[in-house]
Amino acid sequence: MTALESQPTSHKREHGLDALRAVLMLLGVAIHSVLNYHPDGVEGWFRDPFASSEWARFVGGCIHTFRMPAFFVLSGYFGALLWKRRGARAMLKNRFERIVLPLLVFVVALQPCIVFAGAYSRRVRLGEPTAFMSALEGALEADLLPDQLFHLWFLYYLAWVCVIVAGVVWFMNTNGLSWPNAMRRLRQICESPWKSTLAFLVPNLILSATLGWEGLPTYTGWIPHPIMLAFYATCYGLGWALFTADFDLSSLTRGSTALVSIGMLSALLGFLGRGSEGGLGRLEIGALACLSMVTLTRGLSGLFIRFASRASAPWRYVSDSSYWVYLAHLPLSILIPSMMMGWDLPFLPKWSCAMVLITLLCVATYDLAVRATPIGRLLNGRTYSRYSLKLSLGVTLILSGGVTWAMVSYTPIENLPSPWKDRSPIHELLPDETLDVPEMSVATGAYDCVGVEGYVVCPIPSAFSEAQKACEELDGHLALPTSAEEHERLSSLLNQVTRRTVWIGATDRAREEDWRAVTGGPLTYESWADGEPNNLGNEDCAAHLPRHRNWIDRGCESRLYFVCERPLPGE
Repeated sequence: MTALESQPTSHKREHGLDALRAVLMLLGVAIHSVLNYHPDGVEGWFRDPFASSEWARFVGGCIHTFRMPAFFVLSGYFGALLWKRRGARAMLKNRFERIVLPLLVFVVALQPCIVFAGAYSRRVRLGEPTAFMSALEGALEADLLPDQLFHLWFLYYLAWVCVIVAGVVWFMNTNGLSWPNAMRRLRQICESPWKSTLAFLVPNLILSATLGWEGLPTYTGWIPHPIMLAFYATCYGLGWALFTADFDLSSLTRGSTALVSIGMLSALLGFLGRGSEGGLGRLEIGALACLSMVTLTRGLSGLFIRFASRASAPWRYVSDSSYWVYLAHLPLSILIPSMMMGWDLPFLPKWSCAMVLITLLCVATYDLAVRATPIGRLLNGRTYSRYSLKLSLGVTLILSGGVTWAMVSYTPIENLPSPWKDRSPIHELLPDETLDVPEMSVATGAYDCVGVEGYVVCPIPSAFSEAQKACEELDGHLALPTSAEEHERLSSLLNQVTRRTVWIGATDRAREEDWRAVTGGPLTYESWADGEPNNLGNEDCAAHLPRHRNWIDRGCESRLYFVCERPLPGE
């Protein structure tokens, strides 16, 4: 059992679900490390220019599709079990100790580590010889409390969801409300792999189509995203309802192999359709993502119940360590791939090596410094004996020493590939370049900005205010199309250079829903995506999606590329 949901010893242990929950947590290492090889780059992650691959997009998207929904369903199931066996007060006390306290501790403890890892990886990508010391100085100056939750957003949402669902259940119990017929019908639907797939697929399709989602978004701000909170509360509530309905878990094994196959095929079709000429639209990709989510969530649950339902000491160890691995892995998932950038390996072996090193270091530190210590009591509710003090100490010293030596002795790689799309020289991509871009205090080396046709595109992850300041250094401002023709020209330029989201010059910071240009005037032209701007999570700044040629609102502290606008010579 992981630390998140401690089952009472008097209840039959669900080893299959326990193993699945542990694997879902450990998949955090896979999904966060693969983001370093995403072909377009991902906000907050360094991009390895030597091993970027379209398959990284597929792997990350596939895991993200089902991982969190499945985890919330499992959390709801065991939350209901805990409520029944120990009562409401004990259940909420357990959630506070296993979720809220670790969240508060680690959101502060990990802040300088994440700041250091991010700064170091960016400077390595820039080819800066002083990457280690510069990153260390930045980490020492980091704010005590971060402006976002990073991977700990999951604990934050889980805490909210536990309180919400517990409140609903308390209200129902207090007022004598129950729906035995509904529970019976739910049990009957979920016992059938095909009825349950259809039943849960339809509302997800409606949600995806309404919001224009191609997949499940992630929001890491402190203000909960209301729709995402409602979605995960529904997943948690489903798990709770399944326990309440005395659902026979063995029925999940029926059709599990077929469902997993359908889920993987759906994810693959969405991946291939996204990248093909004249490929699938947002609605079709969103539908395939929904199908993949529903089928993989149920199918994997069935496979683990079928093949991992017996007690196993190795699985128990993996389960006990998974919480620590989840908490500690993120800085390493940024840092270690950046140190491996110069390795002459393609995507798959390089990513595999990164995952192995990250996991080994996390598990070794768990055995050495967590399992038998007060930290282990905080995370697992109790302490255990170490597997091997000598082994964990040796692995920790070797790996941590190797990582430290590699960082300190780093030497810049010569002739770093351009961060721009397709690794092509920018003059080949943009033969009509008309502007000379002066040196910028925020841009050096491989990250030099590119000027063309009155625009300056900068591949420098920056907050909105930082981007605007950089544009002012160029005697311009964040670009903002004022007509459909300008918007098309800017979209075409960005699609030649990068597919990453970029800041543009519009904000409603001064007054909510009153979007104005950074130059101070009202918007004379708008090209918002469906459902945008939605201000979910206090999003007050505008960004351009080159691939879809439309705009969205984002939190102004997000770190995105940006595009400036300045007059052409002679204007």
